[in-house]
Amino acid sequence: MKNTVSLIFLYLLLQVSGLVSQEVAAQSSAVDSLRWTWEVSSTVSTQTKSCTLDFQDSLWVDWGDGNTEMIPDTMSHKVISHVYAQPGNYVCVAATNNLSYFKADSRRLLALDPTKAPRLLYLSCTSSQLTSLDVSANTLLTTLYVGKNDLKLLDVSANTCLETLTCSENQLQSLDVSGLPSLKKLTCHTNPLTSLAIHPTGALSYLSCGTCSLNTTTLDTLFESLPTLTTPSTSQNLLFANNPGSETCDPSLAVSKGWTLEKVVTKSVVALTTTSVKTADTAMVALTLSNVRPVVAFEVDILLPDGLVLDTLKTCLAAARKGQHLLSVAKTSATTGQYKVMAYSMTSKDTLKGNEGAIVNLYVSAADTLRTYTLDLKKAVLVDTAASVLDVSLSDGKLTVLPRYTLGDTDGDNLVNVTDIVWLVAAINGRAPIGFQSAAADMDDNGQLNVADIVRIVDVIHAAVYSPSMPAGYLTPSAAPEERSTASAAANRVASSVRLNRVYERASSLTGNHVYVRQSDSDPYLMQFCLDNTEAVQALQADIVLPAGYALTPSSFMLMTERVKRHAVSCMPVQGASGRYRLVLWSMSNNQLFEGSEGALLTFSIQASTAVSNGVPPAEDSLAVYVEEAVLTGGNLNTLSSLTYETLLSFPQTFEDNAPKVGSDVPGQLWVSANDVESIQVFTPDGRLVDEVNGFGLSFQRLSLRSGIYVVTIMRKAFPVTRLKAVVR
Repeated sequence: MKNTVSLIFLYLLLQVSGLVSQEVAAQSSAVDSLRWTWEVSSTVSTQTKSCTLDFQDSLWVDWGDGNTEMIPDTMSHKVISHVYAQPGNYVCVAATNNLSYFKADSRRLLALDPTKAPRLLYLSCTSSQLTSLDVSANTLLTTLYVGKNDLKLLDVSANTCLETLTCSENQLQSLDVSGLPSLKKLTCHTNPLTSLAIHPTGALSYLSCGTCSLNTTTLDTLFESLPTLTTPSTSQNLLFANNPGSETCDPSLAVSKGWTLEKVVTKSVVALTTTSVKTADTAMVALTLSNVRPVVAFEVDILLPDGLVLDTLKTCLAAARKGQHLLSVAKTSATTGQYKVMAYSMTSKDTLKGNEGAIVNLYVSAADTLRTYTLDLKKAVLVDTAASVLDVSLSDGKLTVLPRYTLGDTDGDNLVNVTDIVWLVAAINGRAPIGFQSAAADMDDNGQLNVADIVRIVDVIHAAVYSPSMPAGYLTPSAAPEERSTASAAANRVASSVRLNRVYERASSLTGNHVYVRQSDSDPYLMQFCLDNTEAVQALQADIVLPAGYALTPSSFMLMTERVKRHAVSCMPVQGASGRYRLVLWSMSNNQLFEGSEGALLTFSIQASTAVSNGVPPAEDSLAVYVEEAVLTGGNLNTLSSLTYETLLSFPQTFEDNAPKVGSDVPGQLWVSANDVESIQVFTPDGRLVDEVNGFGLSFQRLSLRSGIYVVTIMRKAFPVTRLKAVVR
């Protein structure tokens, strides 16, 4: 891209001749530019490239393949993307005013030049192929993520505003951050580092430098240089394991300064997992091993209580960790359930793979008694490559025997979700599907199936606590109830939806089912909940996740009658998950399908919170609305797979003659101009309140703020609330 001076000259020349176009004008007035090269292979997944930017005014992009694009301003981070027709290495350029944010993780970046973007506050280019990076001109940077590249040198001496630096998994041999007093978090593990210098009195409160090449002297010097924490850390904030000097250094000085060391494993651990099983079924219980040194053989004695039987023929070594090992499993007592499990190899020094995870899969048959059993580890022997016996600790497991059904699980898939409501509705209407679990459907145990049972299933769905490791409808395991209870646990199963960390873009060739939220064109606080489906769908359940500082109004839901007929809707906050709401949409009629195949099913309103607690770390892309944990019920009563997406909220400025205005004409100063102002609130893009001014009749106000991007909320007498985006120099 031409430099700024020549672009301005070209702009003036064309303007005088009357030939200036909107695109040329945008290029000419651009102050900041960013250049990068990324690799596009013949693999389909790499042909679509995307990155995230935050900027003021419009953004001009040259994609490097002959295509350019003009992108308008938004209130939040903007995801831009491009599809390349041919493989190759493409040099891209982005030009705009006040480019403050750039994120392109896992994008096969070969080169990145941010030197002409001096206003960058946030730069993230992890998991790429960068061999060098010059950030000397980016003196305002507060966040830098460059982990998982091939950097051999990283000079951050000019980046004195840095608060977070991640440069782990590179080829750095030395790192000097001693001139960064604002640095709070440094992650530089997995580098061939032999020297590391930090600021002795700075803000550093987290350091991860494990798996490097730091010797004893270097580590001791590092501990001496650590700043003293005003409040001792309650979590591990000093990680230095797997260095040459890790076992011989003296971290006591760091501890005396309030730092908390990582837990270093000095003893191997053999453990049995905790799981559940239904009566008369067989459970797979994992025997796990965490070993401090390589293990060539082991022997374990296990005592099972009465009512549980180990299947000695089916029990096997875990494929992920075994070498050429042989397994022996035998019952060693005629009167108790004691078994001996041994594994060894006929090949010299043939070790188990890895040092963590399952080594044996035990198959245990369950009895009919509903209760929780203890699986008792009696003894374990571990042998290393030197034929020495390792120190070991034991951890017992538990097996909970559950009833054959889980209340609410009408279709018997071990989950309770909207599909179970559809099955129950069909049964109430005299069309019970094959496999219908009538006992599980009778929620109040009165021998009748009616709408009261539906209400109770809806309550169970809303009561399910969200966990990112569990599928929608999973109920947390607990001790098996002695009688019927809605707290009965279900077996873990694969979730039916997958969330993509990108904005949904409809294409005519798109297949599958897609669940997403979009903003209304007429009202930015009105959201449309949408489904684009290629399969027939009659009911739906999903979690809507709002960014910090925003709340959903459940009473605002309006069904779109063009698509939704005779359906009921329920939406409630999810327990223990701030900003997460669970939506359930179903019909009391048999096979009542959603009309059409694309667009909104319903609308709802959101509102900005008036106060957001300070001190909460901002989340990346925190102005995004997510849809997760979607469950779709098809016309044939089965659960369908789906993809869910994020939506980036945008709150455009208004342009009436008498509208409030904001700007920054002095570094570190924000001015606000408006009539009859009652209060002014300034938020970071993630919703943190950073300043507030109250006073009736204000017309012009200056606020002192750090350089960056802010959302300014202006409340005026007899006017709607105005929200504007502002960039402070």
